[in-house]
Amino acid sequence: MSFTCPKLSSNSAEGSPGSGSFVSAGLQAYSESGHPLNLTYSVGTTNAACWSSGSSNDGEIKCSQTEFEDAKLTIRIKNENNYQLKFCGYWNDNSNGASNWYWAPGPRDVPPPGCKRTIYLLDDDKAGLFLKVLDTNGLDQLGFANMSFQNGGTPSAEGSPDDSNNGLVAAGLQRYHRDVVAASLEYQIGESNRACWNHGDSNDGSTTCNQTTFKDKRALIFIENTIPETLTFVKYWNDNKGGAGNWYIEPNADDTVPPDCKRIFVLKDNDRAGLYFKMNYIEFHMSFTCPKMSSNSAEGSPHTGLQTYSGSGTPVTFTYRVGTPNLACWSSGTSNSGKTVCPQTLVLPFDLRRWMGKVNEKYAGFKNQKLRQLFIPGTHDAACYNNSGVATPWVQTQQVNFHDQLMLGARYFDVRPKYVHEGEGEWSHGFHHGPITVAATLDDLISQVTAFYTEDWQKRQNEIIILDFTHFDNYDDKERPGALQSFFTALYNSSLNPYLIPQGSFGPNTTLNSLWTASTQQRVIASVNFDPSSYQNTGNIWNGKKLFADEWDGSKFWPNTDKQTDLIQFINNNISTFSALTNLWALQDLLTPGLTSSVYSLVDQAHGALYGPSGLSWRSQANIVIQDYYDDRTTIEAIIENIRRISP
Repeated sequence: MSFTCPKLSSNSAEGSPGSGSFVSAGLQAYSESGHPLNLTYSVGTTNAACWSSGSSNDGEIKCSQTEFEDAKLTIRIKNENNYQLKFCGYWNDNSNGASNWYWAPGPRDVPPPGCKRTIYLLDDDKAGLFLKVLDTNGLDQLGFANMSFQNGGTPSAEGSPDDSNNGLVAAGLQRYHRDVVAASLEYQIGESNRACWNHGDSNDGSTTCNQTTFKDKRALIFIENTIPETLTFVKYWNDNKGGAGNWYIEPNADDTVPPDCKRIFVLKDNDRAGLYFKMNYIEFHMSFTCPKMSSNSAEGSPHTGLQTYSGSGTPVTFTYRVGTPNLACWSSGTSNSGKTVCPQTLVLPFDLRRWMGKVNEKYAGFKNQKLRQLFIPGTHDAACYNNSGVATPWVQTQQVNFHDQLMLGARYFDVRPKYVHEGEGEWSHGFHHGPITVAATLDDLISQVTAFYTEDWQKRQNEIIILDFTHFDNYDDKERPGALQSFFTALYNSSLNPYLIPQGSFGPNTTLNSLWTASTQQRVIASVNFDPSSYQNTGNIWNGKKLFADEWDGSKFWPNTDKQTDLIQFINNNISTFSALTNLWALQDLLTPGLTSSVYSLVDQAHGALYGPSGLSWRSQANIVIQDYYDDRTTIEAIIENIRRISP
């Protein structure tokens, strides 16, 4: 809206005449000094006092104040595809920076869904705008849109050519003429623009430009949230002194990832870097490192992992599917230098001690899950944790005792009792692995399980534990009358008895809520693989033949191999049959050593089968999963999988 006194000015101001980029508002004249008047403007209509010819009183049609005389480009950004757009920044080659724009572009210049915005560039060689593109709901990040414009100089700027695999949403590159010939460019976000080189080459044949093609990217990172729970952004880190400048866009709270959505990050050149997220009380650390650049590689967290990229100058793309292990993570859990600790990414201990109670607090449907519908993590030969002697490499199967296995989240114990002759008529109840008697005793099991509850009953009262007693050794009633009754009596008269759940009408179809509400204290299922009803005082012992699938403790469910490929094939061949069973069953994620190996030496391969791509379908179908040298990643898997099963 302009106003001028033609008698006082030989170069009259210009108003907007309703053409080009101008909306009618007009120019109005007023008389000489000392004669005030009122001017009324109706924006959008030509005002009566405006020169309809477009010329001012002195015949000039140019005025630097009102006609954008020095505007090189009029840029219209259209969002008719209804994306949610976020302003990321602008760039231009000219050292004048923001002064090269009629006004510095910012968030106000981002068109809402179905709208458009117009901005103006003054004289410049190359320039562009960056936007982040989300879907119509504003949930899923589709990538970055780069609108670029150049005047035919070399090297030409690059726009985004619609390559979602590389994080770019179509917006395009358009040219304008040199010097004083102004141009008007229109961009439709999500569509290739006519003046964009659709073959990816710019005017001079160059396909790279630092500003717009991520030439300097070190890693393009896609994070996909496969968990039915929001993944909250916590922070990022990187070793390079550039800090936030090492990221194309500094990661922030807007990068929180809703369920079934993804986020995209671009890291510039850096040695080691990572992102922290949190789901409820579980932390996820996504890390990336260049082992050629760093002797102390970064560590990622289980189920997001560590991924490597090659030496400087070779960009890579990482995809993290949160909730499943990533292929580029070292399955051994060690970095390139052999270290497993990195202060930036080392995961602090999760509160796995009460994971069943925590899931129940967050998800109302969890309590209605039947025992056979749960994913229950457990330990194979749980008693074999404290051994010595020449047979230890083949006998020891766990690193920590009963109590600490529970603290790591295991809720099923495979325990194998043995009636042990102590000499001179003295007998005790211990455990065995094949022919070898191990150090742990029934008293150890009783005291440690009891301690798990008593030391923090308030927080652990919803943790259901299954003690599966199988492979009874030396309990033959004919050879040792009363031995088996002595075992049951020891349980019945122990500190664990108040926690034992009577079987009654319970079975594999019993829900967690039924167990929780039947008693304020009974939380332990003690099962034997025969009918214990003929023995006195055994009302709190369950009949394993009714609880578990037939022959579960025999060779039918045992992979019996020391090769990972055979383990994978065995489970792949049987998983559908196993998952169709109506009683409880256990997937045995373990390898059996030969003479030249040990249980421990095979653990990484066994765990790698479960956490790798082959284990994806297993985890979705498993009931109980048992392991040697129990890995708390399996507890995290259990949490995630149980949430999946109760979420719509």
